Amino acid sequence: MTVISVIGPDARAVEQVTAGVGTATARRGRRFAAGAGPGEADGVVAVVTSSTVTAEDREVVRAVRDAMGVVVVYGPDGTDGPDGPDGGTFPAEAGVVHCVWGDDGYAGQRSLAGLAEVVDGMWVDRERWVADARRADADRLDRVRIAVRLAAERIATELLDTGTGGTAGTAGTAGTEELDRMFRARLTVAVLEQGVEMPNLAPAERTGEEGTSAPSGGTVPHLVTVAAALGAGGAAAAGVVRLTDSPVAAVAAGVLVMTATAVARWWTGRAARREQAAARRAASLRRRWAATVTDVVARIVVPPVAERLPGGAS
Repeated sequence: MTVISVIGPDARAVEQVTAGVGTATARRGRRFAAGAGPGEADGVVAVVTSSTVTAEDREVVRAVRDAMGVVVVYGPDGTDGPDGPDGGTFPAEAGVVHCVWGDDGYAGQRSLAGLAEVVDGMWVDRERWVADARRADADRLDRVRIAVRLAAERIATELLDTGTGGTAGTAGTAGTEELDRMFRARLTVAVLEQGVEMPNLAPAERTGEEGTSAPSGGTVPHLVTVAAALGAGGAAAAGVVRLTDSPVAAVAAGVLVMTATAVARWWTGRAARREQAAARRAASLRRRWAATVTDVVARIVVPPVAERLPGGAS
């Protein structure tokens, strides 16, 4: 709440101006108080009802200006011009703002509206200003964190799902380490694009899960392959014997079919195992990258604006 002190030699005029200007201003978070002291007031309005300005009046205005930094002199026409035969004027100096009340007098609605307009353009509600700045700082931090998470998800998808990710993902330990290095580098760029500093990342740990080659498939799949090859070869040999009645041709056909069947099943199983290994590696990388992103997002620091405002440091 910004407090504007209203002072002047005429107590009745001060009370009328204080009550009237408080209803004339459209700015919230502002309170006008008659005779508020320097420890309470953020600004001062000096109400002048006489067109004759004495040297003492000018000294008072200068003293208030020196103490508060600025003072609004609310007076009749003639107090802001050159010195006349009946007296002087208030100083036209930095920190002294003149506001002339009109024909309706110092308590008139038009004059008070003009004073309120001058005051509204000079002082701000510091508490509201700081609160708005803190809210903007929090919103900015949330936007940065969301942007970094979205960028990290996009980078991970591009590395794992595109041709580059697929090729490197099946290249063993070297491919996994290269993918991790690329992810960290691009994540750093994504953070820097938000205008904040990238937190330090711990060195990547080399784990055996991503570096292991595709499993061979075990004993059972090999036995199934052998059984299938023998069965196909035997069936082919039996068929050739019935057709040609030649044992040599039957053996040759059986061996050929058995070999083709074994090679086909081995190749199919190998491709399936490689796909499974690549899927496990991709899932492991995503878990590792998710942990990295969570750590980075938690340690991102957006320079706060509120702490640089008067009264904003907590």
